[in-house]
Amino acid sequence: MLPRHAAGSFELKEGTGPITGMQSCGEFLEMYKVDKTFRVKSPESIDPEETNPNAMWITSPTDKDQGVSQLDFPIAIFQVKILVMQQQFFAA
Repeated sequence: MLPRHAAGSFELKEGTGPITGMQSCGEFLEMYKVDKTFRVKSPESIDPEETNPNAMWITSPTDKDQGVSQLDFPIAIFQVKILVMQQQFFAA
């Protein structure tokens, strides 16, 4: 097994408190703390051709100054569910 396919872990040292939410954004994952937003990229999104057997997960803070409060994330999830229900209704 290549190192890029092995299990890994990381710690978000910047920002305040625990992770308050996560959102898949296609090629990356956004993770939120109360005052900071992070982007997490997998080895597959960084090196899709697998030219580097040692490619690792990359975690970096974004330029966004603030994260998401514990209330904002459930509201966003609810809004997405409404959009999906509308699409299903109008597709029928």
